[in-house]
Formats: sequence, structure tokens, C-alpha cells
Amino acid sequence: MARTLILCPTFDHADSLLASVASMRAQTDPDWEMVVISDGAPPRTFEILEKIARADPRIRFVRHPKSSRFGEPYRDPVIRASDCEFVLHLGDDDICSRDHVAFMVGLLERADWAHQASLSLSVTGGATWDFAHVHALRARQAWSVRRPEARGLNNVGYRKSAYERLPIGWDTTPQGVPTDVAMWAKFLALPDLRIASSATATWVKLPSRAARAGMDATDRAVEGTQLLAQINTPGFLPTMVERAELGVPPLRAMLVAEVSAADTFEVAATLFGWRISVPNTPHAGGVGAEPMTVGLWPTQREALQFAYDVAQVLRGGAISDALIAKAQSNRALVSRCISALSMGDWSQCAHLVEIADTVFDLLGIVHVGRLRLSHRQGDLELMAVQLAEAERRWPDAKWLNGFRAQLRDV
Repeated sequence: MARTLILCPTFDHADSLLASVASMRAQTDPDWEMVVISDGAPPRTFEILEKIARADPRIRFVRHPKSSRFGEPYRDPVIRASDCEFVLHLGDDDICSRDHVAFMVGLLERADWAHQASLSLSVTGGATWDFAHVHALRARQAWSVRRPEARGLNNVGYRKSAYERLPIGWDTTPQGVPTDVAMWAKFLALPDLRIASSATATWVKLPSRAARAGMDATDRAVEGTQLLAQINTPGFLPTMVERAELGVPPLRAMLVAEVSAADTFEVAATLFGWRISVPNTPHAGGVGAEPMTVGLWPTQREALQFAYDVAQVLRGGAISDALIAKAQSNRALVSRCISALSMGDWSQCAHLVEIADTVFDLLGIVHVGRLRLSHRQGDLELMAVQLAEAERRWPDAKWLNGFRAQLRDV
């Protein structure tokens, strides 16, 4: 009997499965079994899976017709029928380092539910690092389905015994809510859940929707294979972290109202369970209220400092010349702060968009912010008008593609 069950849901990433599953087969901890769950996958998927299953008896697959969303109900019986102690997940187009299973099992040795950081790789090679101390967020009531600071599949694991305590396990997620966020909300509703969090990332996500819409199956397979060849090279993941920009969840922590009473962003960070440290510090995980070590590089510290300074302005503080200069020199950072606030803090988001317009003089960022806010609030008619205006101003802008896809999806 294997100790760890790995679920791999799949629909239309047949060729990408080759590299994703191969990254699991290279694990230093071999004590696992994998079930690939087809959610209406095409025949090509089963051609690949049959060959993989013949080569590795730890891997099997089950066929199902396409569900209304992402095949969530198909996962529940697989978990309940398993004798494994732990449950992990594998995205069918993501790549894990060889230590991924061992790291997640290490977190779960002291916890019921574990969350590690995420590293996302863009088509252009840019990296984004997201992390969260989930116990601290839950204790401060700062986590919700509406404001999901903790999300993802590959970076979350749980004990089967914790899953069996849920009133309802994996089932069809309501439209408009990410499936992972809805599932983790069920776990976080358990009052005595032991939660482990770490800023370490032992995997890389290759976002597949609008970001890679122009890539065909061969392109995706080649990209995954290249990453597979690199991910276990000494220093590869630490170098990705070094050059990564901080994602929305860490910035959101600095932008919430209660940090305005903290004297520095380092003090504010302690409110969310982070122990800020120097680069290359091992990212010790925190269980329960234990702090989570986060080693930040200078540009990452500057990003958190900027978000902290913006939080002071949003609460009535003065706008300094230094803050204006920073905003004008780093438009992407302003955009990510607006995106962070659009996840529920709509009045503050609108306030920051207004500052970006009247003080920072960032016209394009203002349009992005207004589009995000309209989408979050569900005002699709206004979003369509705003998108048409942006297309007239910037007809060749690639950042418009994501908003076009959002309108198409609804």
C-alpha cells in the first residue's frame, strides 16, 4: 500500500501529461500511487496514459464523460476508495521538482492540511512567486472564497482522515468560483484543522488559459519537457525565486486596512505570520501559529514596501514624491496592487485607480484597473464599453487579450 495518493485531473492537455507525469516518476520519495482522472479527455490522452501505465504500475487512469465544470465529483470516490494516508494533486501541465512529494509529506507529518508557495512561469520567461501563511489568514478572518489568498492544486496536500471529516468532499463547484478555492474553503471551515504553510516552492506552474492561448499541443509539450530538464538542476528554483516578482496574495496582505497601524512593513508582515529574512534563508514552514520564514530579495522587499506605503495613502496618508516616482517607474507593480484590491475591496480599488489617474498619471494602468473592477463586480456591460474604449486607444496591446477572454467565457 502506498502512503501518498496523487490525483491528476485532465481534460485537454494530452501531450503535456508526458512531462508532468514524468516529473512525478522522478520523485525521491517513491511511496505513492497516481490516478489520472479523465474529464471527457480525447482519445489521444488514453494513448499516452496506456503507455505510461504499462511503464509504471503505480499509475492508473479512469475515464469519465465531460462534466459541467472540471470533473470535481470524479475525485471524491477515488479518495474514499484509497488506503493512502496523504492526498496530493498534480496539474496536467505543471512540473514538480524531484523533492516535491517528500517536501509535502514533511509538512503533513505535523499537519492535516498543508500549503506551500507557487512559482508561475510566463510565456516570456517571467516568474511570479506567491505565498501565504494560511493559519494566520484564517485566524484574522482574512481568507475567504471572495478573497482567496491561498489557492492552487499542486501546492496543497491533506490527510485523507481530514478529507473524511468534511460534510461534502469534492463536488461540482458553483459557476464563478475557482474549484480549488471552493474546496479549500471546506477544509478551512473545520475548526480544529492543523494547517502547515511554507514559502518554499517545489513546483512550477505553467498557466494555460489566456496566457498560452496561442500555443498548440506541441508547443506546450516542448515547453514542459524543457522545464522538466531544468527543474532539478542545482540552483534552478532558488534562481527563479530570486528573479520573481511577488504575486497578488503577498501584496494584498500589505494593502489591507489593519496594517496601517504597523510602523513598518516588516511589522505588518508579522500580522500575517511571516518572519521576513534575508535572501537564501531556508523557508522554514509554520504549523498553526508558528511564523513562516520568508527570505526576500531587494526588489521583493521594495514591492512590499510600496504596497505598505499605498495602504497608508488609502487610509488618508500623504502621497510622497518618492511614492509617485516609484509608481511611475514600475507600472506593473501598480497594476498588481490594483488587481489585489479588486478581489473584494472595491471601494479601495476604485480609490487607487483614481490615484493612478490623477496623481501617478498612468493612463493605461487606469484602464486596466477599471476593467478588473468591472469584471470583479460582475458589471459586464460596463466592462464591454471600457474594453471597446481601450481597444480604440491601444489596438495592438497584448494585455487586452485576457479581458477579451473573460468576456467570452461568460
